[in-house]
Amino acid sequence: MTQYKRPDETVFASGAKTGEVENFPDIARGWGVSFDQTNGIPPMEWFNALFKRNDEALRYLMQRGIAEWSATEDYPAGAHVQHDGKLWRSAKNHIGIKPVANGTTWELLKTTQKELDEAYASANHSHSFASITNKPSTLDGYGILDGLTPKSIWLPFSALPLAVVSTDDGRMPVTAESLSGGGGRVSIPAGISLSLAVEVESSKKGFVKEFLTPIWTSPVLAANSEYFLRGQVANGGLLIYVQKGKLSDAVPLSLKGSPAADSGGGFNTTALDVCLARIITGAAGTVPVVQRIINRRENSWSVVLNGSGTLYLPLDPQVKTASGSASCIMPPESGLSDINFGGDGWIGASYVYGVPGNSGLMSSGYWNGSSSLVVSSNNLVGDVFQTAINAGFDHANGRSMWQTYQAEHTYADKSHASDELLLGMGLMKIQASDYENGVALFYRNCSGASFTWSVFK
Repeated sequence: MTQYKRPDETVFASGAKTGEVENFPDIARGWGVSFDQTNGIPPMEWFNALFKRNDEALRYLMQRGIAEWSATEDYPAGAHVQHDGKLWRSAKNHIGIKPVANGTTWELLKTTQKELDEAYASANHSHSFASITNKPSTLDGYGILDGLTPKSIWLPFSALPLAVVSTDDGRMPVTAESLSGGGGRVSIPAGISLSLAVEVESSKKGFVKEFLTPIWTSPVLAANSEYFLRGQVANGGLLIYVQKGKLSDAVPLSLKGSPAADSGGGFNTTALDVCLARIITGAAGTVPVVQRIINRRENSWSVVLNGSGTLYLPLDPQVKTASGSASCIMPPESGLSDINFGGDGWIGASYVYGVPGNSGLMSSGYWNGSSSLVVSSNNLVGDVFQTAINAGFDHANGRSMWQTYQAEHTYADKSHASDELLLGMGLMKIQASDYENGVALFYRNCSGASFTWSVFK
């Protein structure tokens, strides 16, 4: 489509000299009048007048946009005019009827912000859902929004994602306090985001929704007991509760716990019920022990290690096994590098060491109650390594068992002369700091070493 530029504001013959413009004698007849008055040859003055008339009409519309009302105009239904500073639309065909308020010929249009605000304020309307009658009683009754029906986002329980706590570490902040005469109590702050599935009646389907925690404090907990802090959706809102239980508790068929029940609350997080923490109370008047549960979209982590430092491997009391890997396929520019477990709680470690092409094996053991497990190490400058890690956890008795397998090779060496294989195992007592901070891992002189860690519940 051709789009035309706006013409300038100059009117043809608007600067004509006296006598150069003469009004056309008969607009309705047209050029025929020239045969009566000028022998069929219209003069320049008439041309100037006609072109000037056309330009003035164009300038009139360019200035006003919508024409003013005229008492002699033949108006069709839907025509627009301006009159007395207002905009009007014709409701029917007519000739020159004057626009008036509350009339039947013209409709007054409201176009300014003030007019629209006044019209809305005077309208009889309600903003309250409670005042709506015959409200739908099911989600089906709310109809279609942009082609999306409520049922179209329902998923079977087996297809729903597990609940997620939207904090940096996937854990809920929990505060514990002691109470005289009882096992203490715990509380959580307001405003923590939880993604939790809402069960749709009894259809075995649901949909995921975000909830924000309220300020919540538990009832007084019994002394010398084991509780689990949990959350589920009840009556459309987030219900935080505690339930007694054990780590060995199986997931119920309903996928939801029973608030304040005396057993069964230690099962893993489901789509419908999130396990936030394990709570162990001691003697009356003591502060409960809180072991927070990790609830992330993925239970895997990866990091690149450079230089020296400490890495903490996430752990919670519902983790049954874990696996990881350490990969350093480019050696540091100088010196040796190694990755070792550290911290308290290590009982000891043993190793079997072999060299390809050599039938002999060497072994060593360090069961001195303090030696930690070596993950990766190189013995010569230029060595690279690849290590697999596996671990199992017995949280009820506070113990864990670890296994490593390391392959080592001198970078760019084309023979097996530098190859070494190291199989290691170790035992560790689980410390309170392991739950809160993670299992400590020390690394030294690493250069682009990749480390991964995954937990399984």
